Amino acid sequence: MYNERKAGPRAARQEAIDIALVDALLQVSDLTGYNKWGVGVTAWGVKRRGFRRTPVLERLGRRRFTDRPAPSNITWTKGKGIIGLCWEREAEVHKDLRGACARYPQGNITASRFAEITEDLRQGMSLEELQKMIGKYGEVLAVPMKDRNGSFIGCIAVDIPIDDCGDGLPRLGKVSVRHVAATTAAVVSRVIGGD
Repeated sequence: MYNERKAGPRAARQEAIDIALVDALLQVSDLTGYNKWGVGVTAWGVKRRGFRRTPVLERLGRRRFTDRPAPSNITWTKGKGIIGLCWEREAEVHKDLRGACARYPQGNITASRFAEITEDLRQGMSLEELQKMIGKYGEVLAVPMKDRNGSFIGCIAVDIPIDDCGDGLPRLGKVSVRHVAATTAAVVSRVIGGD
């Protein structure tokens, strides 16, 4: 979990996170050929809400040059969604969701179809949560942020909306893109006091 007191004034910390995310966004666009208007990069930190509550991933910063797709407002916990899987595994997770988006356009999943969906696609989400997410993103990469002791403190997520993915091969799994995400994770980890 990140320690807000270590990182200095909130505005300076937020500015450093935002700069790191914009830099990552532009590098990912250059490395993948994805239009910079489609790339999104978000920093998530593990946060406890209230006394003895289950930890959740809280958005520390989000950068994309458009406001679509809008944030989902799902409470992300360990094992839920791609960022939750990154947390559960404490490892990088990359998913190409274009096939699922084609099968369930705009999250068109009924309760009976949901019962048939594999856990690999459900990713710990409820029917309502999966309906919000399927058809939104075509490709997502999540890379863990760890403190100096190797403990998971959050992750960096890079995503491409389904409308911006095209028909080619997935591109966020490229070594160069994964390196950018890992470097961004290290930078943001230091900013939030995880070094």
